[in-house]
Amino acid sequence: MPSFELPMRGSRNEPPPKPSLLARARASLSRSKAEPDRPRPRRSILIGGAPKTPSARGLINPNYTRRAVCQCKCLRRLLVGAGLAQPSKEDDAELLSEIDVTTEEGLERFLERFELPDCHNPRDLTGDDRQRLLRLFDFFDLDKERHISKRELRIGLSALGQPPTDSDAKRMIAQLDLSRGRSGDGQVDFEEFCLGLLHRRCDLYLALYEPDKKKCRGTPVTASDLDKIQSKDKGGSAADSRKRLSAVISAYTGRPDSAFV
Repeated sequence: MPSFELPMRGSRNEPPPKPSLLARARASLSRSKAEPDRPRPRRSILIGGAPKTPSARGLINPNYTRRAVCQCKCLRRLLVGAGLAQPSKEDDAELLSEIDVTTEEGLERFLERFELPDCHNPRDLTGDDRQRLLRLFDFFDLDKERHISKRELRIGLSALGQPPTDSDAKRMIAQLDLSRGRSGDGQVDFEEFCLGLLHRRCDLYLALYEPDKKKCRGTPVTASDLDKIQSKDKGGSAADSRKRLSAVISAYTGRPDSAFV
């Protein structure tokens, strides 16, 4: 019966031991010094917790990319909430689009980000306070023309959970529009916006910072809703004027339906 011998340590059948990590690093460093023009291999990319090496076509799994973006957003939100990072313009816009100031949690998050300073004059604002109020102003300024109209005020307050009626929005604009005596533009610029909020007496300040004292009970509206209402009003007024003109012509000519309208 043939006999088989097991390979002993150090025999030819045993594979050579792998070099240690330090030895491999030293060998790579020596090769790079000896051949400085040698192209280096591309490193693997770690996305979403799984190593991914870009292929020759440069394609990356979109699921890992989406997951990495979500993780970065969550991490930045935590850092901003903890005060370890300064909020950007996109962070403030995202916060204003998802909170409701009538709730306790929404009001607390709003006051953490847009708390007013103790001064009452816009000239005494620091750079950070002025930038914070400017981002709040930009949230209402939808057309980016550097002023807030009654329409934009209704849309912005509706997004924050305080939808005003048309008369409420008109009164808020009248309280903030300090130039109405000279030009009567019916719009609020940034300086008037800051002055009204810093004095803490106007209805807009109460609706944003003290919603328990000023509760707007209007219908929430969006930009498309107001456009539909405006086009409907224009069409109705034109139709009514045609009917009245037809009635006048019919009464004058004695015809039941006037052919001139």
